[in-house]
Amino acid sequence: MSASGSPAADSSTPDQTEGCKCNLKKEHVGIILTISGCIASVFIGVVCVFTILSSPDLITIILNGYVIALSFLSLLVELRVFNLVRALVYHLIKWVYFLTEYSGRGLFYIFLGSLMLDDGSTGTAIVGAATMGIGILNLLAKCFLSQFLYTIVDPEIEKAAKARTEGKEYVPPSLAAHLVASQTGISAETAQVGIDVKQKADAKSKR
Repeated sequence: MSASGSPAADSSTPDQTEGCKCNLKKEHVGIILTISGCIASVFIGVVCVFTILSSPDLITIILNGYVIALSFLSLLVELRVFNLVRALVYHLIKWVYFLTEYSGRGLFYIFLGSLMLDDGSTGTAIVGAATMGIGILNLLAKCFLSQFLYTIVDPEIEKAAKARTEGKEYVPPSLAAHLVASQTGISAETAQVGIDVKQKADAKSKR
């Protein structure tokens, strides 16, 4: 009995080991894409800065300044994985919120990389092609590995969704003071002071 039981135990062991090796976690795919996006954004910014320094004419400064701004925007979107950055950049990226999706970032990286291909420099073309490749990877991951991708929800979006679930109307903090001021006739600064006092009182009452 013991001899026949041993092979069964041994045959199950390789299957368990192989299963562990093939176990793909969602953090792995998301982190790889995030790190790749950060590296591409930084490299594009650095290349554009050196291009401006090497040829500081007006057209070069304008075009490369435009690309630097776009690469900085993509970097902020990628750094949303950190809670502190997420709270700070929401008001900047809410106008281009499609970049928070993997498909949106994929198309954006393809566009951003294509802007680097017309420079005439081999190094710049390599950075541009690599950025376009990262964009394609984002699109492929969204299409075929969506179950392994994590989703980051901004606090403002979460509050708005909760308010809709409760049947309430959510007013962002940045607009709350102006809304109160328009309804009461007081200044926005005075309204903001009142809102702050009410929030502190509510926080104390919950304790």
